[in-house]
Amino acid sequence: MLVGGMTANQALASFLPMIEYQFDDQTDFRNKVVRNHYFTNYTGTIAGNAVAATGVLGNSIQMNDSNVYVEIPDSKSVTFSRGLTVEASVWRSANTNEDAVISKWYGSDQFLLTFYNEGNGRLSFQVRFSDGTLGAVEYAIPSNSYLQRWTRVSATYNGAGQLQLYWNGQKVAERSFPKSGMASGNVPIRIGDANNTWSRFNGRIDEVRIWSRVLRSSEIGSTLRR
Repeated sequence: MLVGGMTANQALASFLPMIEYQFDDQTDFRNKVVRNHYFTNYTGTIAGNAVAATGVLGNSIQMNDSNVYVEIPDSKSVTFSRGLTVEASVWRSANTNEDAVISKWYGSDQFLLTFYNEGNGRLSFQVRFSDGTLGAVEYAIPSNSYLQRWTRVSATYNGAGQLQLYWNGQKVAERSFPKSGMASGNVPIRIGDANNTWSRFNGRIDEVRIWSRVLRSSEIGSTLRR
């Protein structure tokens, strides 16, 4: 059956996140494997001594060990020509260092969602454009009351230079650049790390989703399990 020129399976795949990690039954902490919730591809590997911790609903991944992150190998099928949305629920232990949430970065940069430790913390979403220049949108967090509690962070890139940041489902920052297209890259996607040793996340991460399209404001956070 065709739906708007696509098969039903293709239409469903375009609606769902290409990667969703819930860190519950589909995560094998002993064997360091994280399985994708909806699809059989994009299986992640856990580095370091990660353990399960209380999550938003069910388990999360505890990342207080400085060697812990999740890596998803690079694939030619991972493209963001129609845009990108990344989402995660984070429980940040302290505002003492950079804490990378989700990245495809540092080597052949594509995107990075991270916390910096200025002030009460600064949430930053960065994209490397196809011409090699960098675009960034940032949110100066007004209070440190978010520390050691769950916060939903989301970021979007529309494929044509517009970057947006969301905090608990509310848009808090937006910037547009006269650019089109994201740079190509061959580094893996990492959760809790930016492909270096100084930005590993200190805390817990849960409900990670990566979409190969831009979610509308009304969609942001709407798939969070409650």
